[in-house]
Amino acid sequence: MKYTSWTKVFERASERCAAAGLDVFARPKMLRHSMALRTLIALDRQLRLTPAERLHYEQVYGQVWLMSRTCSGTAVSR
Repeated sequence: MKYTSWTKVFERASERCAAAGLDVFARPKMLRHSMALRTLIALDRQLRLTPAERLHYEQVYGQVWLMSRTCSGTAVSR
């Protein structure tokens, strides 16, 4: 499925929610961010890093949130 098709799926779903009187909407990009954040949290829990280890990890690999943004398809501006 083309990415533009997914956008239409979400637009239609959001329209159905609005028609039902629900004040909610979603976009594909929102789900990518949510998945990236959930992955980050799961990884953090699994590794059980101390604050010092987490700092070292960021110094070696960069900020984890920026890496997750890249993985989720969001452009990172520098």
